[in-house]
Amino acid sequence: TVSIETPWGTGSGFFVNENYIVTNRHVIEFDEKKLAEFRHKVETARKMIELERQKISEMKRQLRQLPKGPSRSQLALIIAAREEELEKVLPRYEEGEERLARLEEDIQPSDIKIVMADGSKHVANYLVVSKSKDLALMSLFSGEWTYIERPPESMQLHQGDKVYTIGSPVGLRQTVTAGVFSGYRRHKNDGPRYLQTDAPINPGNSGGPLIDEHGYVRGVNTMILRDTEGIGFAIPIETVFEEFSSTLF
Repeated sequence: TVSIETPWGTGSGFFVNENYIVTNRHVIEFDEKKLAEFRHKVETARKMIELERQKISEMKRQLRQLPKGPSRSQLALIIAAREEELEKVLPRYEEGEERLARLEEDIQPSDIKIVMADGSKHVANYLVVSKSKDLALMSLFSGEWTYIERPPESMQLHQGDKVYTIGSPVGLRQTVTAGVFSGYRRHKNDGPRYLQTDAPINPGNSGGPLIDEHGYVRGVNTMILRDTEGIGFAIPIETVFEEFSSTLF
């Protein structure tokens, strides 16, 4: 299992063979709605800063026209205080502009950092993103890595079976949580099938494996049901191999 770092956040992933890593699409792609909200926030800050600079410039013109006295001294103090506040805001605003510029660029494999259990960092060689499912596949050809095996077809998962999640919730790498397999669920009647579990799936766990008590991978941890506790979902591992069959077989 690996941690995945992008310009906008972190997630998890795992090797499905010696050279390929699967994760969630939402781990390596920034949500368009969130991007629009962030863009609006940065653009608003940009306008506010420009208006503040104009206001300070106008106050300085007024200062030059005032005779020496209490009014001039008071205005000078106000200008100094506003300039000081502006200087405090500028570094965070500039960081926001830089981050927005990165987010609006198309992601490249080199933008993705793959962090191993030993802390070593690698760059993805190849990236393919599913158009219909919350899945992405990356390659790493700098060595042969240990991967998590799929179960034999005869070994079915049953309600109540013990399962484990591995991931990097809030940056805590290689965190293991346990629960049970709750059943198969579909998103709408004709939607994709998910594995439901009560094993905690926290922010940063997305893309990590759901593993059974025999050590076989059963799914890709994907999401939780909002405003609930203990209701999480994983994409079945069979779906991964179906979606990326041309690459993985």
